[in-house]
Amino acid sequence: MRHVTSLVLRFSILGIAVVVAACASNGSAPLPAPPAALSAGTGGAGPLDEQILLVGTRWQAPWNLAVDRAGNVFVTDLPTRKLFKIEPPFTGPTHGTIHKVGTYYWYPWGIAVDNDDNAYISEGAPYAGWFIYRECRNGRQDLVATGAYFTGLAVDAQQNVYAAGDTSVIWRLLRKPGGWRIPVRYGPKFEQATSVAVDAAGNVYVTDALANQVKMIERSGKVVSVGSGYNLPTSVAVSRFCATSCPVYVADTMNNEVKEIAPPFTGATHGTISVIGHGFWQPWGVAVKGDDVYVADTNHHSVKEVIP
Repeated sequence: MRHVTSLVLRFSILGIAVVVAACASNGSAPLPAPPAALSAGTGGAGPLDEQILLVGTRWQAPWNLAVDRAGNVFVTDLPTRKLFKIEPPFTGPTHGTIHKVGTYYWYPWGIAVDNDDNAYISEGAPYAGWFIYRECRNGRQDLVATGAYFTGLAVDAQQNVYAAGDTSVIWRLLRKPGGWRIPVRYGPKFEQATSVAVDAAGNVYVTDALANQVKMIERSGKVVSVGSGYNLPTSVAVSRFCATSCPVYVADTMNNEVKEIAPPFTGATHGTISVIGHGFWQPWGVAVKGDDVYVADTNHHSVKEVIP
């Protein structure tokens, strides 16, 4: 495993280091064990009038997803310790053209892309800690941050990075020219924050898996519940180009469902809830581009695109 050392400046605060680095322009504690093996299930039921395409092939345990403007899907495959990009169309024997991104990772967890389609990945390394890297479109790799625990990732329009970290922390790493500033805690306390997303207006969405909740942190700091009835929600997605009335997508893992929650997030169910796709077996990751939803159907060892 590689850890970048040829960077120019490092800050330390609360056990976290942030490294100043930049992409070329485009236009130590032992590592916690991965989650226990998911228990058997039959898959949730949902609408049957959608088209479902396979994305890539031969996955062992696809974990988290992101999708760029061209519809390329980024997948972290946890057991193989690799990050892949699958280029559409998702046809032929491999269901798209598969590219490996970056190098070898110990535990590749979260994945996000920015508005320039650079990829960001969080990695856990035994006895070394957690790392966030940016994998630039030109092949350069930048170290964004190191710390005790980073899982889910999101990046806003200004390339500020949000990282779900352990039981009660969301980190906001403020972008500045040439790198990232020291991160700050963001939002309320969570029981176990596993995933984070951000929309074009700067609202931040977080899955609190053990609390069976999804929260939206508005730019004002107000915290709003999004949807309800979850059983271990592990991943949340929202279009990063959406600024108002944004639907939110959640991998409701132990209910074997992916849900769309339409605003306003009010009433008994905190929004209008619909099930997306069908037949999933404990899906872990979710991403969205336009109306298309991408799902890491983890226990079926597959990645799927659900087209309404």
